[in-house]
Amino acid sequence: MPESTSVRSIAVSRIDPAAFNPPARVQQSSLRSLGEDIALRGIVSPAHVVPAGDSFLLADGHRRRAVAVAQGIEKMWCIVHNDVTVDQVPALWGALNRHTRPISSVEWMDAWVRSDGELGKAMPKGIMANIRECIKIFGGGKACIAMLVEKKISANIQTIIRKLHRTLDAKPDAPSQRKIGEWMVKHRGAQLILGTLYANKGISFSVLRKIRVRIETDKPILWSELIPQPRVKHG
Repeated sequence: MPESTSVRSIAVSRIDPAAFNPPARVQQSSLRSLGEDIALRGIVSPAHVVPAGDSFLLADGHRRRAVAVAQGIEKMWCIVHNDVTVDQVPALWGALNRHTRPISSVEWMDAWVRSDGELGKAMPKGIMANIRECIKIFGGGKACIAMLVEKKISANIQTIIRKLHRTLDAKPDAPSQRKIGEWMVKHRGAQLILGTLYANKGISFSVLRKIRVRIETDKPILWSELIPQPRVKHG
């Protein structure tokens, strides 16, 4: 073990969770399996912490700590990163959590917002690129990403927004990327429908015309409007 780190048994009460860790990662409903395993075997893997005055700031192990608190476990084995400052915890969190429980796109976005953008190079390049594009489309900087997180919408929405805008841009008075984006955020089903259409054969002129009308009138689009319905024979 390098000198920059040490292994210690630390009181759970002295370990503070990172403020930017997405709350969804420590919801009790998602901890059932881990809780059963810890009740049976104890906490097998040490957490990663950084000294923060008289306490320690958690970089990895939020789910284990949440279970420890719920089960009344008083101490946890921790790897202490003595050479990491509190300001560097977001980057360490990102690097370590890549290898534990998978982090969804929305959770990465949530952590980026909560860390005030300090996750830095630890952010997956694809997700960071999507975040930048969403900021260009919606404006508002970090606030627009917080809005997407609140609605549980991945920043990958920018891909569909840009595709649709390129398709419509050849037409006079085409809606802006921002208007398309705001419509898609408001009418959640539109993202699934458009993504499915683009993933298959693209969007026909007649369907495109219907979508544009829906954007301009700020109304949702439904599958039943896009897929020809079979005629019912009577008699």
